[in-house]
Amino acid sequence: MVKKKSHVNVTLEDKNPKLRIEYWPLSDCLKRRWKENAKRHDIPRLARSIQRYGFKDSVGFDRTLDAFAEGNGRVEALAYLKEQGIESPRGIVSRHNEWLIPVTVGVDALSIEEGKAYAVDHNNLVLGGGSFLPQDVFRLWDEGLHSIFTDPKSLPVTFEDEAVKALLLAHSADPLAADNGQSQPSFNGGGSANVSTNGDPPASHIRMVQLFLTVETLPSFQSFVERLGRAYNMTVTTDVVYECLKRTDAELPSK
Repeated sequence: MVKKKSHVNVTLEDKNPKLRIEYWPLSDCLKRRWKENAKRHDIPRLARSIQRYGFKDSVGFDRTLDAFAEGNGRVEALAYLKEQGIESPRGIVSRHNEWLIPVTVGVDALSIEEGKAYAVDHNNLVLGGGSFLPQDVFRLWDEGLHSIFTDPKSLPVTFEDEAVKALLLAHSADPLAADNGQSQPSFNGGGSANVSTNGDPPASHIRMVQLFLTVETLPSFQSFVERLGRAYNMTVTTDVVYECLKRTDAELPSK
């Protein structure tokens, strides 16, 4: 009889590491959540999704990080379902009143900083390809994100763009100093600006908007921008904001 490996004994392979799936008790997984995780989660909605589709996306344990680099919210959603007395969803093994959940192990980060960067990129990259501003990306995270990364050299791929980097590190410096005269890019995952079809908006205008947006004001601001976008027949956020600013300037009385 082959003895199963415990998740405590995951080995860090030096060459050609391979991924594998193991089933861990939910109670153990709750203890393995990443303590620095600043990702916001909608646990009830995650739980409904798991109920509807089954648990098809395993959580990922990183031995270097000694925590889950991906799937922390899914672990919490499973705990939420179990506490409600709901039957274990498809993809979850129920045994002796314990839920066993699939965990991906292997291909660990080469350093703790790399593990943190991957954990953040794994979430941010789902926004790549869209016309998202850096501020949109930060809405995925709470204030704890700023304490995870303090060294510009160890930032995730999705924070490599200078404008995004400036916003991330602005808590420890004068945020206005980050405005280097460049236009603010949309977040497209490639580290380059999603150039407006109407020309690059002035950095000062977009930067001003970003500085005054907060977690509380962003939802109403985005709703306002969406309505303006429909009226202007525009889809890129920066285009809409710039067009609004141009029209406002035009309506102001001249000195």
